[in-house]
Amino acid sequence: MKLNLTELIYQAEFIFILSNQKHLQKLRKWFWLNKKYSLNINIFMGKIIYSLLLLSTFFFQNSSAQRYWNMAAQFNGSNYIAVPPSSRLNNLSGSFTAECWLNPGDITSSATVFGKYAFRIVLEPYGTDYVTISVQTNGSPRLFGSYTNAFKKNEWNHLAVTYDSTPGGKLRIFKNAVLDVEVADANIGPRPSADSLFIGNSVYGAYKGMIDDIRIWDGYLVPTSISNNFRNPFVFSFYSSGFQYATVPIMLSATFEHPSSGYSTGLYFSDYNHQFINRGGVVAVNIGMNPSETNSTNHALGGIVDGYVSVQQNSNINLNGPVTVETWINPYSFSGIANLITKGSDYNINLNLNGTLSYSFGNGITATTTNVIQLNQWSHVAATCDENGASNLYLNGLLIATRNFGSRPTPGTSPLVIGGQFYGNMDAVKISNFVKSQDEVRKSMISFVDLVSMPELPQTTASYDFEYQTYSSTNIAANFSFSGYATYVSSGSPFNIQASPVLGTYNSLFPNAYLLKYPAKKVPEIGTAGYTYDTLNVSTSNPITDLKLYINIGHVKNNELRIKLYSPQGDSLIVFDQNTNQSGFADNINTIFNDAAEKPLVNGKYVSFSPTIKPLNSLNGKFAGRNPQGKWRLQVTDLANSNSGMLYSWGLRINNSVDVKNISSEIPSKYNLSQNYPNPFNPSTKINFSLSKAGIVSLKVFDIAGREVSELVNKNLPAASYEAEFNGAELSSGVYFYTLKSEAFTETKKMVLVK
Repeated sequence: MKLNLTELIYQAEFIFILSNQKHLQKLRKWFWLNKKYSLNINIFMGKIIYSLLLLSTFFFQNSSAQRYWNMAAQFNGSNYIAVPPSSRLNNLSGSFTAECWLNPGDITSSATVFGKYAFRIVLEPYGTDYVTISVQTNGSPRLFGSYTNAFKKNEWNHLAVTYDSTPGGKLRIFKNAVLDVEVADANIGPRPSADSLFIGNSVYGAYKGMIDDIRIWDGYLVPTSISNNFRNPFVFSFYSSGFQYATVPIMLSATFEHPSSGYSTGLYFSDYNHQFINRGGVVAVNIGMNPSETNSTNHALGGIVDGYVSVQQNSNINLNGPVTVETWINPYSFSGIANLITKGSDYNINLNLNGTLSYSFGNGITATTTNVIQLNQWSHVAATCDENGASNLYLNGLLIATRNFGSRPTPGTSPLVIGGQFYGNMDAVKISNFVKSQDEVRKSMISFVDLVSMPELPQTTASYDFEYQTYSSTNIAANFSFSGYATYVSSGSPFNIQASPVLGTYNSLFPNAYLLKYPAKKVPEIGTAGYTYDTLNVSTSNPITDLKLYINIGHVKNNELRIKLYSPQGDSLIVFDQNTNQSGFADNINTIFNDAAEKPLVNGKYVSFSPTIKPLNSLNGKFAGRNPQGKWRLQVTDLANSNSGMLYSWGLRINNSVDVKNISSEIPSKYNLSQNYPNPFNPSTKINFSLSKAGIVSLKVFDIAGREVSELVNKNLPAASYEAEFNGAELSSGVYFYTLKSEAFTETKKMVLVK
């Protein structure tokens, strides 16, 4: 089927705007709104995916893009998915691993989750609210899950089945990465079979409920790998050569994530290039943040003194002009000079024996600071250097050193080394081809990869987030290898490390229109017990209808903390308390407290990283209807004496967007965006605009690098003239741009903030 002119235009635009997810979302939405082209969606999106893999090979490897969609397959008892026979699945024999996320519905009789003759996972009813697990191989039941660990109906849980064919043979069932039952039998391994694999098939028992993230591995995964999978939602297998997890190849990955996201009920699968068949209209349902809210997915680089990561030379790391180099580090001890990030003489950040930092940008000059890095605590380090050699060093977003190294040298041939002679953990290593301002460094602290809307703008050229994947501007996985004992570790691993205070897993979900602060204050501020507070000035006076609180705290034990929010009127609300069912080893709070969140903060350290959590007490119940103008205060109290932490950032979002005033009901003759006034301004300014037609309108503010800093308007407005107010109290001085967009009009103007 031929593409029409509009589709061709979108395809051309796609190549131009490759680095921006929002443009892809716009494309998907266009297809949805123009339903007459629905037959072309799969063809066209397939071309896009193929082009994406060849041209940028970025999108599906970007963790935020994958995890943002979070959909699942919904089965009604009569529909199912069939996977036609394939050489890979037909020859499954010996050791294997099968896993999925499971949310059973009304199961009244035996129901097959997925499988074939060689192996099947079957649910058996247990009482009115639970089901147990039956594992079958070669048509016969082999192992039953325990009743004490039965799966509750209408609740998400992770299921994994492993068979180790080594002498003695062991078949195991895991629930939420914890071993439930096992049996030793060398003769129960699956035999080759040429039948189809069915998901939710009524032939072996009708399944009702939801299934997500099915994975079948051609080998036995050890318990640590199961634990990692429990906290790492998606695995794609796009390559004909196969995706490797450790030494075990994945044979099938069914993520149920359609490229058209929420705009379609279709399903997307990958078994290399193998097609799945949807029978009876299996639909994709949006499951919000379940089961992801059970998963931290926040891995880091772990290693000891003789471990490191090596990146072979490539254009993304060879920068002789402006550069910004940054990372999160959590040192366990100081053992000589550690090379945090080093590339010959091009650029270096080192951690010294006394805990101080040193850095260099060529010409044999090294600058050393007096600031001491804290052991067993995450700290963010960033170094910038312009084309003339003027350099800044930041610690947790605070400027701690400046130095002029002279002109930047021509890049050498040395590889990039991460974590050489460093004992501890690292995360979110980023290299950018421009000098980040202090405000940009602070924003970068809470996100993995800062993408920009236009390819020609300065951007992060390489990022190593250690989420089992690597992003660079031209490579899906820049030549990246572990040496020595360096490896991936997670907050759920036996090492029990603190996950880094990075919002990156959910950065696409982080809302706009927040007033943000980056205080980088110790918790407690003095001593080993006490409190820390920070203030945030709010200038808007519109009554509160909805209030959200964002908090980023690095701390070893959350159950020792109490967090209070004080209004300008002086009264307070406890949003988090040490007694909030927190286990003793829970660490770091990096979340948005939102009354509308699905679940409260519950036991377990991983939930604390969910993008939104219900506060202990209702924010709107306390503050709705108030005048928000004035100083708000956040107080973080450490109630124990054994350790300390850091308040990296926090912020408020009031009424979800900046209020817009209708200044004239007369219908304008044309669209118009006026120059802001006053201009220059400090700290607030007004922006007027006119709409000649009703429709969805957005008004956004961007910094000079093209990064969105505020969303003033995003709603359906009638034709009229309006006034919006922008407050830059928490922004640094400089040039900003504001853009008005509607269906028929787009215009951008410049404004200057002077403090």
